[in-house]
Amino acid sequence: MKIVHLAIAVSLAVACRAEAPEEHADADAHAPDEHEHEPAHGELPRVVELAPDVIAAMGIRSEPARREVLAPTLRFIGEVQADPDRTADVPARVAGTLASISVREGDRVKAGQTIAIIRAPGLGALRSAKTSLQARLVAADATVERLGKLNEQRLAANAEVEAARAQAESLRAELRAASEQLRALEVGRGKSPDRLGFAVMAPRSGIVVRRTAVVGEPVNEGSVLASIVDLEEAWFAARVFEHDLARVQVGAAAEVRLDAFEDLALPGTVEAIAQIVDPGARTLTARIRLRDPEGRLRLGLFGTAEVVASAAPEGPVDRTPTLVVPRTAIIEIEDTPVVFVRHPDDHFEVHDIVLGRTAPGLVEVVHGLHEGEQVVVDGAFNLKSVLMRQTLHDDEH
Repeated sequence: MKIVHLAIAVSLAVACRAEAPEEHADADAHAPDEHEHEPAHGELPRVVELAPDVIAAMGIRSEPARREVLAPTLRFIGEVQADPDRTADVPARVAGTLASISVREGDRVKAGQTIAIIRAPGLGALRSAKTSLQARLVAADATVERLGKLNEQRLAANAEVEAARAQAESLRAELRAASEQLRALEVGRGKSPDRLGFAVMAPRSGIVVRRTAVVGEPVNEGSVLASIVDLEEAWFAARVFEHDLARVQVGAAAEVRLDAFEDLALPGTVEAIAQIVDPGARTLTARIRLRDPEGRLRLGLFGTAEVVASAAPEGPVDRTPTLVVPRTAIIEIEDTPVVFVRHPDDHFEVHDIVLGRTAPGLVEVVHGLHEGEQVVVDGAFNLKSVLMRQTLHDDEH
């Protein structure tokens, strides 16, 4: 219902702006034109007017533009890689024939979910062997007890009793080994309707990135049926040239922009720096941990990392505070970078801006904004959507 109320409120705001010119059609021709700041037909409006409840529902938040000294940064290209600690192969664990598999590449699975059934005759043989050992051990223990009583009556030799005990202990050891083997196989195993069926379960939650198994094919105990990766967290492997190595440290703040998502900037931290130089490219890998609960990360995506340098390059460093805004405040309208400035009456005005230097999470504004102006840092894309709808409404009338 919140979405419906939001759409109604936005529509009412747009309608009020559309009706305003008709209310003053008979005004004095020499009076100041109330609509001189309105866009010409076909142009985008410059102001969005929203009710307070709509602003809250859209998650719009603003903060003042401020001056800050931007830290020196370095840029490195790289790609998204899986974190080995968030990756798991799914082994067959028993030899047999793959009876079924219920996942494909790209499917999301949960830990403990049954993903395959292996028909394993050897599993039945192992169970039968365990049952046979249990029966033989019962008989051996009974023999030891019987010979012990006969020995007390001097009707059986000590050697017979010791041999019976040794036989019982040997069977007990074999039974323990068979039980441990079955127990190891049963760990993490799901339920299968077939007694000879071995249900393989997902060892962790994540995305199936690889499936090598085909129904009907034989599988060995060590065969890998699929690979699962949790991509809510991953690494960005940045390629650091030798001459930049001294200026990159573990723990440095970073920001990664992926080529596939133009408006996505992911904050991160340099988690590790490789100890081996690639002999061909003469680079080292700096691993930057990324978090993306929305699931947009893909293995192998290329991008650029901007890392805060631990030391300044040779030469003077500009320590002059400059006007900056969070990167989340900046959007593009008709290929022009803009921000929304919030006025006290809850009007949001579009400001065309000229960008300068960047740092993780921050962008310098060279022109188009003043210090202290309230800039929308959350919800700017929602305001842009309202602008687009308002333009369509004006074009229809």
